Amino acid sequence: MLFQYGWNSMAIKVLHIISSLGEGGVERMLAAFIRGSEGRFVHRVAAINDTGIFSKGLPPDTVTALGRRCRIDAGLPFRIKRIINEFSPDIIQTYAFTGNLWGRLAAALSGRKAVTYERGTAAAVNPFFDLIDRTLSFAETVRICNSETSRILAEKKSGIKKTTVVENFISPGNGALYEPSSDGKIRIAVVGRLHWKRGAFLLPQIVKRALERSVQTRFIITGSGPLKEQLEKDLSDEISNGTVEFTGRVDDPETVYKRSDMGLFLNLTESFGNALCEFLARGIPVVAPDCDNFPFLAVNGENAVLYEKTARTPYRFVNVCGGGIRKGLAGDPEIIAASIMKMISDLGTFRAKAGSLRSRYLKFSAERYISEIGALYESLLFPEKSVK
Repeated sequence: MLFQYGWNSMAIKVLHIISSLGEGGVERMLAAFIRGSEGRFVHRVAAINDTGIFSKGLPPDTVTALGRRCRIDAGLPFRIKRIINEFSPDIIQTYAFTGNLWGRLAAALSGRKAVTYERGTAAAVNPFFDLIDRTLSFAETVRICNSETSRILAEKKSGIKKTTVVENFISPGNGALYEPSSDGKIRIAVVGRLHWKRGAFLLPQIVKRALERSVQTRFIITGSGPLKEQLEKDLSDEISNGTVEFTGRVDDPETVYKRSDMGLFLNLTESFGNALCEFLARGIPVVAPDCDNFPFLAVNGENAVLYEKTARTPYRFVNVCGGGIRKGLAGDPEIIAASIMKMISDLGTFRAKAGSLRSRYLKFSAERYISEIGALYESLLFPEKSVK
C-alpha cells in the first residue's frame, strides 16, 4: 500500500507559500487542489500580498494574508516563520519566484527545507533571479516541474538537480456543450491573463491582420490583467463593429469555451499550457507556438496549427525548443495571422480531428495530480515506507 503512514493514519499538513490566490493559472490550480484534497491533507496558505479571488470558497482561516509592505520587506520571512512555528507543517511548498524567495528564506530560518514549484520560464533568463535561485537551492528538498521542458530549463539553465515532474491538472469540460454561431462567424477565443508574458501585446496586430483576411471572424478575448485597458483602446474600432469582444475575467470559463470554434494561445513563458490543454480537452483546435511543452500536448496538423516563434522582442524570456534553450523569441503577427487562416480554411476537419483526440487529455485529471503530489509528499516524509 503506497500511503501506509500518511493518508490512512493522519492527514499531512501542508503550508503553501505564494504571492496571493489572485488571478493566474497556478493560483487557480492551488485553490482547486485544496478543495479537491480535503481530508487527505490539512492545508494552510501564507499569501505574501493578499488573499485573492480564488480564496473564496476555501475553508475558513485557510489563507493568511501577510501584506507585504514593500518589494524588499525584511520582516516578511519572520512573519512566515511565525506561521511555520504555529502550524508546524509536515510539508512547506512554495510557488513562483516571490513565494520561492521568501518561502525558502523562512524555511531556512526555521531549520526546514521547502518543496518548490517551478517558477516558469520568464525568470530563468534573468541573471539576478538565477543567482537568487541557485543561492537558495540549499533550502529546498525537490523542485516540482510541471513538464519535461520545465525540468530541462531548471536543470540546464538554473543548475537545479533535485527535480521531479508532476504535470498540471485541468478542467476537462464537456465538448457536447458547444453552441454553434448564430451569425455564421468563426469565433476565435483567447483565454488567459492579459500580460506581456502571456503574449497579449501581440493581439492588436494579429487581430487586425486576421480581420483583413476574413471578415467572417470574431475574436472573444477572456481575462484581465495589466494590458487589458490598452488592448481595449487599440481595438476600440473592432469592439464597436462587433468583431472583438472583451469578456473580462469569468468565473466559469465554460461560458467561453462552449461558444468557441477555435482557440488562439500566445503564451510566451508558460511551461505547461493549461489554457491550451483545456481547449484541446474540449475538442477545440488551437493555433499555438511550436516551443516549450506545446508540441507534446498538441498534434500539429490535426488539432492544432503550431507556428514558429521567430520575432525578436525587447522582453526577456526563454523558450525550450528541441531540448535547447533559446532567448528572446516571440511570434510574428503576420505568421500567426496566416496560421489562423490556415486553420479557418479547413476548420471542419480540424474540429473533427480535435474531437477524436479529446481522450488524450483525460490523463490531466485532478485525481491523478493529487495522487502524484501525495506520493511525493509521502516519499519525502517516509522514504523507508514508500513503494518503488
